Amino acid sequence: MNVVCIFTCSNAESGMNVGILDIFGFENFARNSFEQLCINIANEQIQFYFNQHIFALEQMEYQSEGIDATTVEYEDNRPLLDMFLQKPMGLLSLLDEESRFPQATDLTLVDKFEDNLRCKYFWRPKGVELSFGIQHYAGKVLYDASAFLEKNRDTLPADIVVVLRTSENKLLQQLFSSPLTKTGMFCTALLTL
Repeated sequence: MNVVCIFTCSNAESGMNVGILDIFGFENFARNSFEQLCINIANEQIQFYFNQHIFALEQMEYQSEGIDATTVEYEDNRPLLDMFLQKPMGLLSLLDEESRFPQATDLTLVDKFEDNLRCKYFWRPKGVELSFGIQHYAGKVLYDASAFLEKNRDTLPADIVVVLRTSENKLLQQLFSSPLTKTGMFCTALLTL
């Protein structure tokens, strides 16, 4: 499943404009790393948003208006998103926590995942130390955790974040200041700009 999200913001008077084109596609390669995990989590968020707005809310509206419509069955991926985003024991929180320990290794990270993510969506294959698997809505993906900690530690310097948060450009302010919702969504805040 591929979803294309296009957002543009322009100010004709100043000649300034910003365009964002994000194409998310579920990824499952021979070797999946940190980048594929991030893309696939974004896909899970888009799938959740789609399910809620296309299926759940529309069906509720049909019912409230007395429209006879066939109920569409769909799989709610909220539990999977919770496994990724829940604090303090979701996968991303555990990754951030392990990234703060100087002695941590990618192996201690995978061990931490295995010890804390006890659900049907997570598994660790036998005999492959630096791997773990996730059952996404679109299928099973095996991730190679090599360099996960190094990649997660590679963040924007704090002074750059401050500059972006205090920018006169409202879009940049919003992108770097908006808190994430429980499902990690922040796009809805951008629609109000």
